[in-house]
Amino acid sequence: MKKHLLVAAAVILAFGLAACTGPMSSKTNRLHMQQISLGMTEAQVVEVMGQPAFKDLFQAGDMNRQTWWYFTNEMGGKAFAGSVSYYTVTRQDCTPLVFRDGVLVASGRYERLVY
Repeated sequence: MKKHLLVAAAVILAFGLAACTGPMSSKTNRLHMQQISLGMTEAQVVEVMGQPAFKDLFQAGDMNRQTWWYFTNEMGGKAFAGSVSYYTVTRQDCTPLVFRDGVLVASGRYERLVY
């Protein structure tokens, strides 16, 4: 019985640590966001930030535009940060990065309205 409790505690601890250090860390993303600058390519942004939580694609004529959304708001619309996961993160919890033809042209709150 004692052995089963130790195994259960170890599993719970492992999942808890994975949740704290996983890719959905808003603090890490906010720190990495400071290294982003206009004119960077998509590959350069992925190198710094990793993959985004969401990608929106738009094409009109010869112009290709993508908006990448990175989780940066620990609380978002949720009551507790612990409730944030891949399944509950929305675009409201994220900061947008806008690319035109593969080059970063805009980022931040203003882009929510313009793009």
